[in-house]
Amino acid sequence: MYIGNNTKKRGVFVSWLISYALILLIPIIISGSIYFAAARIVENEIIFANNSMMKHIQQGIDGEMEDAEKLSLHVALNPRIQQYLYQSYNYSNTYQYGLMEIIKDFGTYYISNNFINDFFIYLKNSDIVLTPRGKYDLDGFYKSIYQNEEYAFDDWYSLITSRNEKKYHPVGEITINGEKHNSIAYLQSIPVADSGVPLASVIVLIDERKIQDIVKNIKWIDQVELFIVDENNKLISTAQKDHTMVPLNLEK
Repeated sequence: MYIGNNTKKRGVFVSWLISYALILLIPIIISGSIYFAAARIVENEIIFANNSMMKHIQQGIDGEMEDAEKLSLHVALNPRIQQYLYQSYNYSNTYQYGLMEIIKDFGTYYISNNFINDFFIYLKNSDIVLTPRGKYDLDGFYKSIYQNEEYAFDDWYSLITSRNEKKYHPVGEITINGEKHNSIAYLQSIPVADSGVPLASVIVLIDERKIQDIVKNIKWIDQVELFIVDENNKLISTAQKDHTMVPLNLEK
C-alpha cells in the first residue's frame, strides 16, 4: 500500500512536470520560430538592398564605360583616319593638313567627355600618335605621359600594337597636362572586328577617380571589398587601397 502511493505520487509529479515543460516550451518554440523568420526577412532585405545598390553602381559605371566605347568608335570610323591607315609618314602639305584636321576633330570629341582623361590613336604605318593636343612620335609621347618606370615602354608598346577588341587595361599613373592621374585604358584595334594585324589602335584613358566618385558615397563602402573586373576576371579597378584579390568565378 505504501509503495503504491509513492508510485502514484511520482506519476502525478511526472505528469505535472511534462505539462509545465510543454507550457514553457510552446512559447519558446513560437518565439524561436518568429525570431528565425524575422532574421530571414531581415537577411533577405539586406541582400535585396545590397543587390539593388550594386546594380545601381554597375549601371553607372557601365554607362560611363559605354561613353568610352562610343568615343573609340567615333575615332575609329572617322573618314580622315580611314585615309591614313595605309599611308606612310610624309611631309607633303596634303598629308600634314589632314593630320591637323584629325586633331581638330579630336578636340571636339574630347570636350564632350568629362569621364575621360585623354585619348589617342597610334597609326602603325606612319608610326605616329595623334591626340587632341597634337602629333607625337611614339617615344616622345610615351615619355610625355609616363614620367616614371611604373609601366615599361616595351609593355606599353606591346599593349597598343596587339589586337584588342573592347579591352580594358589598368595602366597606372600617367601625366596629362602636368597632372598625374590613375587611368584605365580602353583599347580598340582598327580595322574594327578584324582578326588580322591591326593598322592602328585607339586608346581611351579613363579617369579612375571618376569611377571612385560613383562609389565613394555609398555608406557601407568602407565595410566591404568592392572590385570591378572584366569577363576574364581581370581586375579593372577597386575601391580598396590594396589591389590584390582572390580570383572570382563570375559564372557563379
